[in-house]
Amino acid sequence: MFDFKDFTGKEKKDIAQKNKDIKESTEKAAEALHNCLTSNTFKKYKDELEASDKALMLRGIDILKTIRNKDERLALYDALFVRADVLSLLLKGIDKDRK
Repeated sequence: MFDFKDFTGKEKKDIAQKNKDIKESTEKAAEALHNCLTSNTFKKYKDELEASDKALMLRGIDILKTIRNKDERLALYDALFVRADVLSLLLKGIDKDRK
C-alpha cells in the first residue's frame, strides 16, 4: 500500500547524490555526443553517406537504361531500394542527432 513517507536526512542526501550523478552522467554523454558529431571523422562519414545516396540514384538510372529484362531489372531495383532505405535511415539518424 502507498504511504507518504518522510525521508531521513541520510535518505535525502542519497537521493540528492543520485540525482547529481545522473545529471553529471547525462551532461557527459551529451558532451561526448557533441564531440562525436562535430569531429572530422563524423563529417567524413556523413559526406560518404550522402555521396552513396547520390550514387544509388545514379545506379537506378543506369539500371533503367541498360537492363531490358523486366524480372532482372525488378530484382536489381529491389536490392537498390533496400540499400537506399537503410542509407536513408542512417542519414535521418545523423541529422536528428545533430539537432
